[in-house]
Amino acid sequence: MNHVRHQNIYNIPTGFSATVIGAGGIGAITALMLAKMGVRAIAMYDDDTVSEENIATQLHKVSDIGKPKVMALGATLMEYSDDVFPFGHEERIGPDSELRSTLVISAVDSILARQQIWIALCNPNSRWSFYLDARMGAMEYQHFLVPNKVENADAYSHHLMSITDDSVPDAPCTEKATFFTAAIAAGHIGNTVREIAQGVAKPHRLVHNIPNYWLQTFSL
Repeated sequence: MNHVRHQNIYNIPTGFSATVIGAGGIGAITALMLAKMGVRAIAMYDDDTVSEENIATQLHKVSDIGKPKVMALGATLMEYSDDVFPFGHEERIGPDSELRSTLVISAVDSILARQQIWIALCNPNSRWSFYLDARMGAMEYQHFLVPNKVENADAYSHHLMSITDDSVPDAPCTEKATFFTAAIAAGHIGNTVREIAQGVAKPHRLVHNIPNYWLQTFSL
């Protein structure tokens, strides 16, 4: 195959790296979006394998069924961009994990998992500039963008540690695990990556109620 140089039309800095935690609905298509935008180093964490149920709602292919999600996704990314270097980790993030990326993206499906990720980010050995906590429930997408600064981290930490999975209303999988909602989420994340690359990103919470076409951002 001929080498095709990736055109970095998004002006992503050469040293920009990303970690995507969760290679399912939001995480898989987000990783592809990052590769298309010119993020070369992408680390992915997920201990799950691709199942038949994932095909309709996630980026994974029929030929990926039975494969570890991070390995299947890594191969897919290299089909779409020859300048990407994906690193798959078949594991979950624990409180002792060390995360080192320009941008860490949480695409997990529980508050407890997010709390474990946040504890790992607070590990003194972790090195990161921005954290994006992406969530989807009842066809309402929201994310929190947290720069690695004390004032922003404290506000987000207080919010995250004050809630539990029991306090979050559960939604049917048909509402929160659809491919078009994951694509919408990836679009919002891509715009945030663009802002980070341009140096104009600000800490915020974004809420998008998809059925009602309602979108609002709040300062963090």
